[in-house]
Amino acid sequence: MSDWSQVEQRIRAALGRIDAGIDRLPIGGPSAAQVEEIAHLQALLDAERKARTEAEAQLADFHEAVETANAERAEASGDERLLRQIDAQSLDNQRLRASVAALREEVRRLSEALAEGTPDPALINHAMAAELESLRAQRASETTEMADILSELDRIVTAEEAAHA
Repeated sequence: MSDWSQVEQRIRAALGRIDAGIDRLPIGGPSAAQVEEIAHLQALLDAERKARTEAEAQLADFHEAVETANAERAEASGDERLLRQIDAQSLDNQRLRASVAALREEVRRLSEALAEGTPDPALINHAMAAELESLRAQRASETTEMADILSELDRIVTAEEAAHA
């Protein structure tokens, strides 16, 4: 029987605690002022959430714009570099074509002179000068090409060093 009496005492104590808690609760729910304060706080919270969402969207747009600008700048820089290389190669190619055309003309004259007999020494000198100019133009073209290759290698090494720094 003592078990039942202990259970009864525990139940009475729990009911006493419940009664004490109920006495502390406001009767009839929250007051009008509390409801108004809760509504005001909820509106502020909603406005803050909306402002945060908008700020995050603006930040994402900003990051995207920065990435696009960086890509365009890198592309423009690469395009400018390529245009300079193309201009230099074009100039070298024009010089090489002109020297090859002059060399062909001198070789044709020399061949005609050989067909007629002994060529004039001045004609041989012109042919040798044309050949020398052709070799110089070829050398200049190769030098420009090597400079372009070294420039590109330097750019790659610099980018790798920056990436590892």
